[in-house]
Amino acid sequence: MHRRRPPAAARTGRPPLSVGTRRCCAAFHWEYYEALQQGGRWMAVEAERTQDPVRLTVGITAHRDLVATEESGIERLVGELFDMLAERFPDTPLQALCSLAEGGERVFARAAIARGIPLVVPLPLPREYYLDDFADPSSREEFETLSRDAKVFELPLRPGVTPEDVSRPGVLRDSEYAQLGVFVSSHSQILVAMWDGRPSDQLGGTAQIVQYRLFNLYPSLAAIRRIGSETLAEGENDLTFQIATSRTGTNGTPTTPREPLRTTWLTGYGESSATRAVPEKYARVFDMTAEFNRDRDRLCTDCEAGDRGLLGLAAHGGWPAGVRSTHELFAAADCLADHFQRRLNLALRSTYTLAVLMGAAFVGYSTVPEVRALLYAFLVLFAAGFCLYEIARRGEWHRKYLEYRVLAEGLRVQCYWTIAGIGDAGDGRFAHENFLQLQDPELGWIRQVMRDAALRAGPPEDAGDAGLEFAQRHWVGDGGDTPAGGQLGYYTRQARQRYRLHRATEMLGAVCLWSGMGIAVVLAILESRLLGSTTFSVLIFLLGMLPLVAAVRGAYAHKRADKELIKQYRFMANTFRNARRRLDAATDAKGRREVLWALGDAALDEHAEWILMHRERPLERTKI
Repeated sequence: MHRRRPPAAARTGRPPLSVGTRRCCAAFHWEYYEALQQGGRWMAVEAERTQDPVRLTVGITAHRDLVATEESGIERLVGELFDMLAERFPDTPLQALCSLAEGGERVFARAAIARGIPLVVPLPLPREYYLDDFADPSSREEFETLSRDAKVFELPLRPGVTPEDVSRPGVLRDSEYAQLGVFVSSHSQILVAMWDGRPSDQLGGTAQIVQYRLFNLYPSLAAIRRIGSETLAEGENDLTFQIATSRTGTNGTPTTPREPLRTTWLTGYGESSATRAVPEKYARVFDMTAEFNRDRDRLCTDCEAGDRGLLGLAAHGGWPAGVRSTHELFAAADCLADHFQRRLNLALRSTYTLAVLMGAAFVGYSTVPEVRALLYAFLVLFAAGFCLYEIARRGEWHRKYLEYRVLAEGLRVQCYWTIAGIGDAGDGRFAHENFLQLQDPELGWIRQVMRDAALRAGPPEDAGDAGLEFAQRHWVGDGGDTPAGGQLGYYTRQARQRYRLHRATEMLGAVCLWSGMGIAVVLAILESRLLGSTTFSVLIFLLGMLPLVAAVRGAYAHKRADKELIKQYRFMANTFRNARRRLDAATDAKGRREVLWALGDAALDEHAEWILMHRERPLERTKI
């Protein structure tokens, strides 16, 4: 696979890179963007594309008034953090998320650029107004220098706020900075906080952003803020690396923390660690993201080149680069899910087939004990089943199939939302922040990939009727059996298929039950001497095998959740059918986007229920 070297500016006149950082940069392909907001349209110019891995995003919130004598020490600590992350997670390349404000953010950016780590620069205001914050011409020049090879984009203003409203200092302008802090926090796997540790009521200040990161308390001027259920849920996106920094003070009075330049890992659960290593719980999430990158490189060499999954989306070259990038992630996850599903289905079918054959060997040996070959066959079949189970367990086929499938379906929603111009809820937070939030915290790696996809896509743009029509036609569909049937057609077909399988299982059970009862009646009425030894042995064999066949088939259907999925697929088919009716009845683009937003939420909830149901049905060696 072709890899691109870091930008030339990052390769010359800089300190030598550590081994881990060199591996990180070698594995990283960076798209060069020239991003502009022109007439409300997002325009991107991208370089030659390669398979871009999911990245580990490190964000920053920092004081602007750092003490000059500490800056070199702070830059060294940030650099050591980058080097440690590159060494620990070599298969997950780093990227830095930073608005390049004066003070700590510039120190952070310099450390990233020195190591060839690409920058993503979200701006809270239109560019010309944002540059007004840098009164010194040299500061503007530094901003332009640092952002030269970065992906720069403007965050959309909050609903009802105009560029004129934020052209001058005030609460509205401060609120946009608060939204920026929330955006950086929500899209970062690790947040670096250059913070003196003191609370503050400054809207959007470092203290408030840290509070949002740790406790999900949205920045506000109000002294009392409502606490939602998501605040109490255990998540993975609160990891904060604090560097205790001194401040010069706005009124000329400096503030100094108890231990300047002390580094600490902070989380929202009362945990903290002064060690440099990433806490194990979070390292596990990052490792699973790296595993996705490795599986993608190993198993998805061709699946992303074609029009996989989203009905020809890859062929539409007119879509923005962010949409195509999200689609590539979807195609990779879909490819991996199909790969491990095939392996899992093979393991399930083989295991249950071996179980039937083992039962036949055992019943046959019980009926004709002198045929010892049946006992040996039983042992061989058992050994084969055990080996197959171990291969599937060590390869984690069941877990990977479920998680990659849920990731693919989440990215499907995210991709169509992006196409339709649907972004966040207006406060800058990640649109899918609560997806799988109440499930196993280790599933947080799925949200990490979706955060990376959202960051690649950039701010939502108004694709007009074309984007809405595409999402409606290809996502919702007309419910038919053709590719134009969309998800409505898919859920309708799946409900019918699962119902047929469930009926077949019930009929097989009934046939086995009544056949077994008939054989039992025959054996009870007729003696063995009247039937003959061969006939009697065959009937005994069938009497033992028929319940076993029915039980194995029932266990297989339970493992596949055939019965439970009938209701789930019917519910989703009705949901998409109702969405189709409302989309047809909607009179404006806003109404259609609201329907698609609600539809995406329903789909994400369904995927969460699906993975919970199937995680309770793993491949087990002790149960059939």
